[in-house]
Amino acid sequence: MIIDEPLIHFYKKEGFNKENIQAYEVGEKYTAVILRNGNIGVCSNLQTDVTADVFENENIDLTNLSHRIAYNAYLNASFNYENKYESNLDIFDHIDFGKKTNIVMVGYFKPLVKKFVSAGINLHIFDKVEKGNTLSPLDEMNQYLQKASTLILTSTSIFNNTFFGYSKTHPGKLQYLSAWAFIHTSS
Repeated sequence: MIIDEPLIHFYKKEGFNKENIQAYEVGEKYTAVILRNGNIGVCSNLQTDVTADVFENENIDLTNLSHRIAYNAYLNASFNYENKYESNLDIFDHIDFGKKTNIVMVGYFKPLVKKFVSAGINLHIFDKVEKGNTLSPLDEMNQYLQKASTLILTSTSIFNNTFFGYSKTHPGKLQYLSAWAFIHTSS
């Protein structure tokens, strides 16, 4: 059971040690971290001006979006290599979305949306940054969240600190399926 939002949980459990970092790069679109053991982690900046000061300090301010992005990249470098993934890890192999109704995706994850469209499965997509006719209006998100049988939260919701709020609006079991999405489904 998750009591804290994910980054706070991992900060309390694992901390942050800048001495583990061999190099880092803050780019226009991504922040990358290379650890001394050679592991690499990245996190999308998504129109956020990430500052490198987080890598120069021992303290992470998880109320600061720039620090959240940098810490997310650090965690990705720290833990992504511990998982042994199947060669073809596909969320559609784990959940039969065709049997679900009222599917809501928070954060536009284009490759996954294409799979839903190809399978002829309807879903409601909400995103704070992306625009387009496939997205539902943000002012309708809360009403759709309340009715959702399946909630897909992209990893962006972790670093922008909206994950915990969304997962609380839909009580029940939250299942982590991949590095890209958290899925909540009611039976």
